[in-house]
Order: sequence, then structure tokens, then C-alpha cells
Amino acid sequence: MTRALFKNTLREIWNTKARFLSILAIIALGVGFFAGIKATPPSMYRLAEEYYREIRLMDFRLVSTTGFSEDDIQAVSETSGVEDVMPSYFCDVLTASEEGGDIIRVIALPKGYRDNPALNSVVVREGRNIENSGEILTESVAFANHRYQVGGTVHFAPSAGDNALSDMLARSEFNIVGKVESPLYISYQRGNTTIGNGKIDEYMYVSAEDFAFPRYTELYVKAALPDDLSPFSDGYQEEIEDIKKRLEQTAKEREEAFQVEVIDEANAQLDDAKKTYQAQRSLTAKRSSMTRSANTTAKSPPPKSSSMTKAKSSAMRKSNMINLSGTPKSRSPTRRRRSTADGRNITPHSPNTRRMKSCSATLRKRRRRCTRSPTRSRQ
Repeated sequence: MTRALFKNTLREIWNTKARFLSILAIIALGVGFFAGIKATPPSMYRLAEEYYREIRLMDFRLVSTTGFSEDDIQAVSETSGVEDVMPSYFCDVLTASEEGGDIIRVIALPKGYRDNPALNSVVVREGRNIENSGEILTESVAFANHRYQVGGTVHFAPSAGDNALSDMLARSEFNIVGKVESPLYISYQRGNTTIGNGKIDEYMYVSAEDFAFPRYTELYVKAALPDDLSPFSDGYQEEIEDIKKRLEQTAKEREEAFQVEVIDEANAQLDDAKKTYQAQRSLTAKRSSMTRSANTTAKSPPPKSSSMTKAKSSAMRKSNMINLSGTPKSRSPTRRRRSTADGRNITPHSPNTRRMKSCSATLRKRRRRCTRSPTRSRQ
């Protein structure tokens, strides 16, 4: 630069001092913003890493519709690349209608499992932590529902969708003892659900003893990774992908075991119950048939044998015989009588009776002849 050009530049700056200072300030401000933005992400990442390590944030969350048994937990903990496993419970419920009918995600308070320390520890911002059953912690963020304050109570509706509250929680009323922040929710969104309008309004923590599930509903898994490995690095993502594949393989193995241990056993019990039911049903039908046959036999007259029929016929023939004196056999008391026009009763006679009367008349005539013959000879 020549001396004349340098003098000209200084003269221009001196004549336009205000414009020069404005441009200088704009450049300085831009450089400052750029330097701050470049320096902020590493600081934020480092702060997040320290926070995650302090509360031991999980690397995986495993969920099952049928729940997890002790064998499932053992299989997951033995998977290569897994450091810690913490089983837990959760459910989505509705508050009572007089409290607004909000959708609440109820989570079990983190607690160590066996020798493993707790994962996803909460930070108490107000009040105290849960000490007894029947106590509950609500979230403390500014945009949360301030209807639930420390010292108050929370009442849940008796049902949530198609599920009864008694199938999920051991009670419907809880006492609020504190407000917490959870590492599971660091944004404004609380997740989706299948009840209500499908949007979770708030999360709350209760003791694991207050859940009524027979099996764990979720597992939190901590991966065995170096402490200096940042969760925001590409190396962390690669390690997580490898462990994810191993966990998926473990899930397939446990599905087959569940098929054998639970479903096949349940089907066998069902088959045994069906056989027992069929046997009892056949026995009941057989007893009913025997009872009906016995009742029918008791009501119907006994069958007449051929010997009894012959004896009765012989007796009837003897009853119709006429004695030598010509006196007919006495009339049967059960013989029906007929009434004539003048009111007299006439007993119908059988042919044997009429023959008997004819023989009696002939005998009387012979007696009279025998009686008259000596008288005539005397004369």
C-alpha cells in the first residue's frame, strides 16, 4: 500500500467515524455470537453427561405385554454387554372426575435390584421422598399441573380404558409427600397412551409395593461401556446397536421359553380340565338316565307271568261251575247291575248262569213227578 492510499483511507475513516464504529460493533457482535455458539454445545454435552452419570440413566428400556419373570431378568442380565438391570412397573390411569380426569403415567420409584444400584434416580425438589406405602410424588416442572400440592391427595378413577384400577394399583387414593424431577422426561412431551385422548398429562411416582401386577412390566438396562465414552458420540451409537442385537436375540429365546413354560403348560391344564369336565358330564348323564329308568319302573305295574295267567284262568273256570244242588254260585260283588223301566235292578247273567237256572227248573219238575206218582198208585 502506497503512502498516498494509506492517507486516503485514514481520511475516509476520520470523515465517517460513525459508520466505521457501527460496522466495527456489528462485526464484533457477530464474532462473539459465533464463538459462544461454538463453545456452548460441548459445555451442554458435558453437563448432560455428568447429569446422566450421576442419576445412572438407563441405556435401554425393555417393555413386554406379558411382563417379565425372574428368569427373563436373569437372561437379560447375562447378555453380553449388559452391566445392570433394574425391573420396574408402570401404568396409565385417570384421576377422578372431580379432579379433572387427567391422564397420569404412574411409575414405580427406582429401587436397586439384587446387588445392582438403582437406575434413573429422581431429584426431589420439594417435600420429601416416599417412605411408606400409599405415598406419591408428583412432578415439579413449571408447566405441570399445580392442582396437586404437597400435603394433598390424589384420587384415581376406578377404571382406565378397558382395565380396572384394582388390576394395576393396590389402592385408589395416595397422599402427596413431594415433588420431583425425572430424567425420563426432559422435554414438554409426556408420551402417548391408549386411554383417554391418547396424551399423557403428567407423571407420578409411587412405591413398587403399591402395584398389583404379578409380573414386572418393564426393564431398565445399563450397558457396560467405558466411562469416557460420550453418549453423543458415534462410537456410543455403534456399541448400542451391537448390544441391541444381542438383546433382540435374548428376547427371541425367552419367547420360546415362554411358549413352553407358560402357554404349553396352560394348554395342558386346559386339556386336563376339558377331560375332567367331559368325564363329569358323562357320569352325570349316566346317573340321570338311571334315575329316570328307576322312576319309570316304580310307576308301571309289574309284568304278568304266564303261570299267573293260567292260574287266573283256571280260577275263573272253577267260579263258573254249578254245584250239584243246582244252586248258582254267589254273584260277584263287583258285577255291574242294570236298571229297568220300573226301577228294578237286574244283574246281567252269563250263559253259565242261564244254564244253571234251566237245570234247576228241570230238577224241580222231576221232584214233583216223583212226589205225585205214589199218590196216584194209591188211588
